[in-house]
Amino acid sequence: MKKRLVLKTTLIIALLAVMVGLSVYSTYAIWTTMPAASVVFEMGVVNENASLKYQLFVPINADNERIDGSYNFTTKEYTLTNPADSVNVIGLALVGMEAGITVDFLQIPDIHDFSIDGVISTLPVKAVIIDTEYRNYYLRGNSVLIRIIIPQNVNYIGSGAFVSMTNLTTLIIHGTGDILLGEYSFADCRKLTTPQTPDGRTITGTKYLG
Repeated sequence: MKKRLVLKTTLIIALLAVMVGLSVYSTYAIWTTMPAASVVFEMGVVNENASLKYQLFVPINADNERIDGSYNFTTKEYTLTNPADSVNVIGLALVGMEAGITVDFLQIPDIHDFSIDGVISTLPVKAVIIDTEYRNYYLRGNSVLIRIIIPQNVNYIGSGAFVSMTNLTTLIIHGTGDILLGEYSFADCRKLTTPQTPDGRTITGTKYLG
């Protein structure tokens, strides 16, 4: 009787050991055979554009001018004064950032989903402009941002757009081709020296640093 009890106990212990071993092996296998999943997750966190939710866009025409209309800050929708002007929309311009910024960088997107007269379209972001209608949201004078990243589609930065950003140290302009930096667009940004153009972008315009 005692021998049978000892044998049963031994078998149970052996089975438990095997189960624990399989559990450890399975856990180990998950992390060692799926490195790509781990990497993709990490890259998603790193590449998330946390500055996007603060950015304020308006539709523009071929002259980089805002097409007349009004922006609803609650619904995030732009309503054209004249609906027929929709044919003149060539893209979007950044006109400012909403209050409560908790990030120290501005990464302008290459394209952006935007609602005009109830229709959501994916439009290229073509410019950064000054528009008095949105004076309360101007980027100039901002002391929070230290880095600005500009994508390929943006080909025009309006005069005075980023004036007096006292802590701005880095300006990265991606893409190829020309980009026009308006006069004094980065004037009085005392910590900013030469813009970085890692893809060989050609900067046109004079006195953009003041």
